Amino acid sequence: MAYFTPPGFKLVNGKWERTMINHVFISARASALEVDVNRVRVGRATSASELLDLFIANGITTKDDIYKSSSIDFCEEAGWVAGDADRMIDRAMAMLVVATKDLANQ
Repeated sequence: MAYFTPPGFKLVNGKWERTMINHVFISARASALEVDVNRVRVGRATSASELLDLFIANGITTKDDIYKSSSIDFCEEAGWVAGDADRMIDRAMAMLVVATKDLANQ
């Protein structure tokens, strides 16, 4: 059976093991969140599920260093309703906790 190997992981004895810590930076821009991983822009998200998809596609887990730009605190300047960017990140992180547990149990 072929496996998709998420970046930053390797399969050892049938379990996924982490091989590196990612540095994730999230900022609010033009009604979307921009996500950089290890200083490389990996995409934009307009919903918590899109943000989760970006995390999963780039091997991001709750063990990574995840930083929020000050633009998250002042997201209304980028076209957001005040606090919505932070709430979207919180929802995506809650979903990531579940997804990370599922990955660890595979």
